[in-house]
Amino acid sequence: MPSINELRTLIEDCRYTAPNGACYVKDNCMSTSSRCYDNNCTGCSSSSAGYSKFDGDLSYYWSSTTVLDDDNSSINAAWLVYMSDASIDYKYFSKGGLARCVRNAN
Repeated sequence: MPSINELRTLIEDCRYTAPNGACYVKDNCMSTSSRCYDNNCTGCSSSSAGYSKFDGDLSYYWSSTTVLDDDNSSINAAWLVYMSDASIDYKYFSKGGLARCVRNAN
């Protein structure tokens, strides 16, 4: 499964959550605190075309990046991307969802 950084490379045309966008949720910033997760993570306006590099992709996808609380403890959740509006959010592991596969170059 891709990390949140890898998953963000599939976002296009949303300056807030694309790879170098204003949302700071990244592999090295995994907290739900405003230092990482803020209004910039809400993405862009919902679009029937979505913001994925894959045409017609409107689903949300899990990342392998776990969510940390303010004291760097896992809260049994992971970061994900909603392709319909390019938002970055998190869900608890008990929730369903989709995943994209990535290939290790090694």
